[in-house]
Amino acid sequence: MFLLLVAATAAAASNGTYDNWQLGGGQSWITASSALECSDHHYQCAVKALRRNDVQVAVSELGLAARQRDPRAMREIGLMKLRGDILKRDDAGAVGWLYEAALVGDRPSMQMLAYAFANGIGVSPDKNLSDYWGKRAANAR
Repeated sequence: MFLLLVAATAAAASNGTYDNWQLGGGQSWITASSALECSDHHYQCAVKALRRNDVQVAVSELGLAARQRDPRAMREIGLMKLRGDILKRDDAGAVGWLYEAALVGDRPSMQMLAYAFANGIGVSPDKNLSDYWGKRAANAR
């Protein structure tokens, strides 16, 4: 059975935001068949933590879910990096997370990528890539 090593911690940056996803601490082994269930659990834990303003737990749980390929978590990390409110602002890094989410079929991330390429946010403007992601988003479920 395929095994995944899942681990993530968030290190506090000097400005009080969390950045630098790191492997280590809190490692756990899960089977591929339980990965989706675990990623949903981590994503839901992150949502609950954000509602109670527990940013450190939220970031850690989002990291765990994202590493298990949960597109919602990858998109949220991308948005946090775009906003710079919880994670350090990093437009290129944000686009990277949105790209990863788009690759696993996340329609909102595809739409955001189309916008990013159209307007040069975190990437060089590229009409062809903007059109490509716009069409993929239009055809996504």
